[in-house]
Amino acid sequence: MYKELDHDFSKEFDTYILGYCPDSTSWFATKQRGFFFEYEKTFSSEKEAVAFFVKHPYIFLSLEEEMLGGQRPKSAEGKVFLEHPKSSIEVPAVRKKDEKERLMDFIAKFTGENDWNDFYTPDTVRAFFTTLCFVYNIDADTLECDQILAQLYEKAKLSNKMLDFDSFENYMLTFVV
Repeated sequence: MYKELDHDFSKEFDTYILGYCPDSTSWFATKQRGFFFEYEKTFSSEKEAVAFFVKHPYIFLSLEEEMLGGQRPKSAEGKVFLEHPKSSIEVPAVRKKDEKERLMDFIAKFTGENDWNDFYTPDTVRAFFTTLCFVYNIDADTLECDQILAQLYEKAKLSNKMLDFDSFENYMLTFVV
């Protein structure tokens, strides 16, 4: 259904934003507002906006994946695009995802190699897990969080140590919720 919007899309503001266009699956720096998605940070110049985009591509990759529900084109896998008047900028964005996987693997390995009954192990694993959640925006009540906790519970073989999953989950989420 067509709906007319009462908004002057040609009006320019004093600051730049990074907007997203779902048709071209690309970002752009602009002084205008009212786009499908606008990144919350404002910039004093176009150059500053472009530099931020290039320095933090994983932020925009995560936002795209969230907006599109994981339905990004295969040709865009691991990359984000910024339309620029002079040229289109393609930025690899897989670095952060690789770091996240490495951190998850490290936590799982640490959990499996250390005795949960050791005085420091539970607090250390919880600190690692809390860091993972905050750095990668993993909320407590999500499938991703549940899967990570299940993986850690299994690696630590806690079911053999008379610690039920609900108690483990509550302990691990203490600082996340």
